[in-house]
Amino acid sequence: MLPYYCNEAMVLLPSVQSMIDRTRHAIEVVTEDGVALDLVIARIALAPDETLHGAVDKALEEQRRSLRGFQILSKTEGEYAGLFGVELKTRFFDASHGPRFHHAFHTVIDGERVGFFGISTMEDAPACEAWMSTLLSNLKVRS
Repeated sequence: MLPYYCNEAMVLLPSVQSMIDRTRHAIEVVTEDGVALDLVIARIALAPDETLHGAVDKALEEQRRSLRGFQILSKTEGEYAGLFGVELKTRFFDASHGPRFHHAFHTVIDGERVGFFGISTMEDAPACEAWMSTLLSNLKVRS
């Protein structure tokens, strides 16, 4: 049996030969300043022969094709908690929410691609950037 840990419990997965965890955490927060933000933490498939940069570029191409008004505001390499990755700031138009801002950090943890996404309105982009910077700076990777 393979132990699997989630926020609420540990379960034993019977008869498991192998497993790929594609869990997505979606958290809605309101900051002390009253800013509404979404935090999404996602495990994203990384093909065996694919690099992190290649996977991020592929995702950006898909977003260019599928999201209205998609624009890359910045794309840099960064490091948080000893994790190297690609940090992105993007914007696009969402039909139900209007212009949206994304501040994302893509990295690899234990061989798995993980993305941390802060999402807000364009008006709240400065607050989202500051919040994500604090969140990522305080990231602690479990060993």
